Formats: sequence, structure tokens, C-alpha cells
Amino acid sequence: MAMTTSIHGLSSINQKLDILNDSKDIEQGDSLIKIHAIRKITEEHKGKKDSTTTISKSPSKISPKVVWLQIEKRISQLEFGKNTFTPQVRQLIYDIKNFKKNFPEFYKFGDGLEIALKALIEKEAFDFPIEERLYIQIFHKDKAFQFEQKVEKFIQDVRKELLTSIQTSVKERNLVTLEKKVVELQMKFIGLKWSPQEQDLFLEAKTLLLLFKKHSKEPFNQVYKGADQKTNGKFSKIIEIYSPIDLQKQIDHLSEELLTTFYLLKLNNEKIVHEDLIKFIIDEAIDCKKTRYDWLIKNVSFIKQPYNQSDDIHRKLKTGTCFANTCEREILLKKRPSIPSDKIPMGSTNKGRFQQVIHQQNPNLKTINNTYKTFGLKLEKSLSLGLHNSIEPILDGLFSQPSLPNKTCVMSLNNQKKGHVINVQFDEFYFRFIDDNLGVVEYPSLNALKKGLQTYLKTFYSNYCDDPNGVLEIRFFQKIDQSLGSEIAGISSSSP
Repeated sequence: MAMTTSIHGLSSINQKLDILNDSKDIEQGDSLIKIHAIRKITEEHKGKKDSTTTISKSPSKISPKVVWLQIEKRISQLEFGKNTFTPQVRQLIYDIKNFKKNFPEFYKFGDGLEIALKALIEKEAFDFPIEERLYIQIFHKDKAFQFEQKVEKFIQDVRKELLTSIQTSVKERNLVTLEKKVVELQMKFIGLKWSPQEQDLFLEAKTLLLLFKKHSKEPFNQVYKGADQKTNGKFSKIIEIYSPIDLQKQIDHLSEELLTTFYLLKLNNEKIVHEDLIKFIIDEAIDCKKTRYDWLIKNVSFIKQPYNQSDDIHRKLKTGTCFANTCEREILLKKRPSIPSDKIPMGSTNKGRFQQVIHQQNPNLKTINNTYKTFGLKLEKSLSLGLHNSIEPILDGLFSQPSLPNKTCVMSLNNQKKGHVINVQFDEFYFRFIDDNLGVVEYPSLNALKKGLQTYLKTFYSNYCDDPNGVLEIRFFQKIDQSLGSEIAGISSSSP
């Protein structure tokens, strides 16, 4: 019981110290505040006052003036360019926010100080917005690097001036002017970068972007509404998972396309009608996605587990992630061919990422057999066929061969520039394919699988299928006993 009381008492003291101690960076000069706070809390803990009383309810327990003087002192000691500058400013913003909460009757300065402090460290305050960045790339392409270096110096100078203004305003207790000062410096920063004619051009570009975002919502919504009518509402739910083809999530990308087209027309001195240009970009975006949306509409009921690796940012290791995932799933399908489609793990694992890094960095794993060996697979048979003629006979041949070593395979697409791999299973258990860009797609028959896979590859991977150098390699494997010894890890240079 005594131990419980002691722990409760310490907890109470710590909670109140958290309230009193507005800053994690209070210097030695603040020790008087700490002593005063501990003395008051100790008295309360002895039973003289309610131990749940907070400073915000009883500001007399510590002088807000003393706390504010310490905040002012820390602001006066800020020095631009030091390694500790950014964390110090972030802590000040946090402490001022807490001070306003705990002593609302004392702080009457508005939000100007916080806004100004944020402008010292946040990139957005003094940065290249999209219309300026694209303008540089198109109109000043050859001098873009030098220009950005010059602007970076502008940013440093403007922020130094802002810091001086903050410190002066704090010293003079005139904080209400700081928000106006930030706006003034932002306008000055724009003037340092651009001529009046360029500023007029950016104003037109911003207006164009606002119009685009306003007028694109309805056409995109109509596309989804039409697709939902054909899929009983399934389309709009599943498209949210596939951000690379979700029109609603492509607004930023389409905005760049819009501005790029706008600037190119300006560069060629062509007449621009804003409404026509916006309609062109919207129509092009919808038309570009149409064939993929048509495929999803026809096949959405067969997608048993949707997945999109591009949004799985915490587990994706860029190049080779789909390869590692496919190898692990190939082993899984050999161990458990009857595993339900919605139970198949998607995304990379710790083991897969480990082997992926080894594959990328170890020169002993350059051969295909050694690469698969790290995942516990032995390549048994491989068929390599060109994609430039037609994919239909390739799949016809694959699914009609009676002497296949097993009924799972890995399909590898490549065009000498990049590649992608997917799993395929066709046996007495399931007819399905698995792609890290789509998920697990299961069909009721072999013919349905063949048709769905064929149209999927032609629709979503046309960059391989239409490329004269495009190749589809079909690989069959045996599962081998995997060891975590040096040979499997790729340390040994012995061949498989």
C-alpha cells in the first residue's frame, strides 16, 4: 500500500511538473522556477491542497510573467545557421502553444509570433510553388541549378531578416505586427526572384489551377458513378486502393500536366483559352484510364484481395520488391496450394527485404539460379518468348502443356529497361494470378483465368507488350531446403 501511494505521488508530481515546465530546453537560469514548482507540489502532496489542481486553473502557483520572460530570453538567443536552430524553434512553437493554453488571460498577442517562427523553418513559407518550379524547368532549363542556388541565398537572407524582426518585436513587446511582417517578406521574396511580367504569368497560372481543381471534380465523379452502376458500387470502393490510376488522387499530377502544357503554349506564343485547355486535360486523363477502368469493371468481382505496393511505402524497397514478394509467394503456394485467396500475405516481409538487399549488393548473386536459391527455390524450367507479336498464343501454350513440372509459375516481364514479375497458379485448387500492383485475382475456370490474365497484361503492361524488345519469361521452380548459412546468404562464391 505504501509503495502504491509513493508511486501515485511521484506520478502526480511528474504530471504537474510537465504543466509547469513549458520548455524541455529550460536553461540553468530556470532552476528557480523548478524549485518553486516542486515546493508547491510537495505542499499539495502532503494534503494541504488537492493534488489534481493544475497551473492553468490556479495561475498564482507560478508567475506566467516569469515563464514568459524565459521564452523571450530563448528567442533573443536564437542564432540563424546553427545546427540547433531548427529544433530550438520547433520547441519554442510548442512551448508558446502550451503557454497560451495554460495562461490564456496573460497571452494577448494573437498568432503572429507562432506564424513568424514557423516561417523561419518551414519550407512552404519561402519555396518554389508548382507554377514557379515548372516555369524554371521549361523557360530556364539550362540555368535551373544556378537559379535555384541564387534563390536559396534569397531564402537565407529573408529568413535572417525575419529573425531580426521577431527578436526586435519580442524585445519591444510588439508581437501583433509579426504576421504582417511575414506576408511582407514573402512578397519581397517573390520580387527578388521574378520580374513583374513573370509575376503576372504566375498569377494566371494559379488562376488556371484553381479553375482546373474546381471543374475536374464533376467529370471524374461521373466516371466513377457510371462504373459503380455496372459493378453494384464496387468500383469506387476498390479504385481508392489503386492510387496510380485513381483520377481523384491524380489531381496534383494532372495539375503539373496542365501547367506544363500552359507554359509550352506560352513559349510558342500560342493563344490560350483556359476553359478549352482544362477540358483537354480532363478528357485526356479520362481517356487514358478508360481501358484500365473497363478491365476493372469486368473483373472487380474476381479480385479477392486488392493490394497496391506503391502505397505500401513502409515495406517497399524500390527496385526488386515485387521480385522478392513473388519468390516468397511461390514457396507459399507450393507449401499450401489450397490457401484461400484472401489469406495470402501481400507485401514484403523482413526475410524478403533482407534477401532483396543481399541480391542488390552481393556480386555473387548475379546469376539467376543463385538469386532464386537465396529464397529457397531451384529453377527447373524456363520459357522465354517475345511479346511483340501476340500474347494469346503464349498463354494458350502455357495452359495447355500436359507435362508441366507443377501448376504454379512466375511470369517475368521485361523490355531491357525494367521488369516486373507476378505469380500464377492453375491446378485442382485455384485458377488465379497475384500481382503486387493489383492483388490476388481468382477465376472460376482455366479459360476465365487465361482471358483475364491476357487482357490484364495487355491493358496494364502495354509498355512491355507493345515494345519490340518486350519479353515474357515463364519460370517453373522446385522448392529446396533453405539454410541461413553463408552459402544461402550469398557470402560463398560457389555456384549452385
